[in-house]
Amino acid sequence: MLARNPVPIHAADREQARYFGAVLSARRAELEERVDALHSELTKLAGMGDHVGLRSKRRIIRALEDEVHCVDRMLKALRNRFGPDVEV
Repeated sequence: MLARNPVPIHAADREQARYFGAVLSARRAELEERVDALHSELTKLAGMGDHVGLRSKRRIIRALEDEVHCVDRMLKALRNRFGPDVEV
């Protein structure tokens, strides 16, 4: 079995990882804020009995939550690749 030699991480790679991590973290925060706002709207729509509106909002929420999951996977990959010393 071949030994796995890790690829050396250069300073530029680490800096780019920090930048990309910051962008992803900001995107995640935006998505979470939007999901929270939509959950508030769901409560209002449920009170009004608007079933069509509820379905529509739930579909949007699911899509946003899927995107949050993708962002989380990318952030995890950055942490796995660059280690805990990279602030993402």
